[in-house]
Amino acid sequence: EAKIDFEIVPGVTAGIAAAEYSGIMLTDRQFSSQVVFVTGREADAKAHSNIDWPWLAKFKGSIVFYMSVGNLEAIVEQLLSNGMDAEMPAAVVANATLPSQKVIQSPLASISDKCKKEKIEPPAVVIIGTGAGGESGFNWFSRKPLFGKNIVVTRDIKGNAEFAAKIAAEGGAPIQAATIRIKPLTEKSAFLQAIGRINEYDWLIFTSANGVKIFFEALKSLNKDARAIGRTRVACIGSETAEKLEKFGIICDFVPNVYTSSELGKGLIGSANLNGKKVLLLRSKKASGQLREMLSHASAEVDEIALYDVLPQRSEFKWLEKMIADGKIDWITFASPSSARSFFEQVSKNLVNSSNAKVASIGPVTSEQLKELKVKVDATAKEHTIKGLIRTIQASCK
Repeated sequence: EAKIDFEIVPGVTAGIAAAEYSGIMLTDRQFSSQVVFVTGREADAKAHSNIDWPWLAKFKGSIVFYMSVGNLEAIVEQLLSNGMDAEMPAAVVANATLPSQKVIQSPLASISDKCKKEKIEPPAVVIIGTGAGGESGFNWFSRKPLFGKNIVVTRDIKGNAEFAAKIAAEGGAPIQAATIRIKPLTEKSAFLQAIGRINEYDWLIFTSANGVKIFFEALKSLNKDARAIGRTRVACIGSETAEKLEKFGIICDFVPNVYTSSELGKGLIGSANLNGKKVLLLRSKKASGQLREMLSHASAEVDEIALYDVLPQRSEFKWLEKMIADGKIDWITFASPSSARSFFEQVSKNLVNSSNAKVASIGPVTSEQLKELKVKVDATAKEHTIKGLIRTIQASCK
C-alpha cells in the first residue's frame, strides 16, 4: 500500500525441519505418501472451526500441527472422537534444531499426558500418523557427540563466538561467558620499529592465533601485507596458529608436535642452527620468559615484542552461578591461564568444585593455573587447541 518493494524468501517450514531433525520422515513411502499441515490454534475471535476433524481423523498420512502444545489435549480428543485409532503413533518435537531439542513419542491417546509429565512447552510441533514413530537410524541430530550438553566458554568475545560455533556443530549448547579482552599493543614504538627492520630477522615466532591476527591487522593499517616478511622464516606454537597464518598466505616453517612454548623452543633449537641468528618473538605481554630464555641459551639474538595484552573482562555472572547451582551446566572450559584467573575472580570456586559441572582445560599450563587456584580439573586436552579441547570433552561424554 505504501509502494515499498519487498521480497519473500521461502524457507524450510517448521514442520519439515522439526520432523527431519528428529528422525521422522513425513512422506517416507514405508509409512506415508501424503502430509497435511494444520494450525493447532485458530484465531480466538472465530465462532466456528475451519478444521475438518472427521476428515483428519481418517487421513492416511502424516498430520503436522503448528502452535498446538497448549491445545494438545483438545486435539487428541477431537481426533479420537472422530474415529482415529487410539494407538496411532504421535510425536511432539520441542525446541527443534536446538541443542535443547526434545522428542516425545507415544500412542495418540497418551501423548498429551506424557507431554505434561515431561513439562513440554512451546515452541513445539505435533506430528501424528504412522510415520511419527520415526526410525532410530534417522535420528542423526541427537546422536551428535555433544548433543544436549551445556558448555561454558570463557575466552574473549570473539574467541567465544568461534569456540561456540564449533560446539554447536557437535550438537552442544554453548554458553558464552567472556572473562578476558584482548588489547592490541601494535601502536607502541617497539612494534613499529621492529616492523621497519623485519627483514633483518632470520625467524619470526608466533605463539597464538590472536597474535597472528593482530600482527596482520597492524600490517594492513601500515599499508603492508604478507610480502613485508620477505624471506624471514616463520615458526608457530600449534596447528591453530599455523592455520591462521595460512589465511594470510604464510606457510609455517616449523610447528612442534606438542603445542607448548617449551616444545616449540626445544624443537626449533633441535632442527635449526640458531647460533647468532636474529629471532623476533611476537606474543602476549603476559607470556612467560621461558621461550626467550631457551632461545637465548642457544645463542640466538632474541627481540621480544608484546603484540597484545590480555585484560580481565568484568561481567555479571549471577545467572551463571545459578545455572551451576541448579545442575544445568555440564562443562566449564578454559583456554588460557588468564581466563581461569578472571573467571574465578567473579565466580565462586567452591560452587564449581561442589557442583556437577566438570572443568576442562586446553593444556597443562592452564591446568596448572587451575590447580593453583584450587579448582578441580576433570580433563586436560592432549592436543592443546580448541579442537583438541572439544575432542577431549567428547571422549569424556562417551
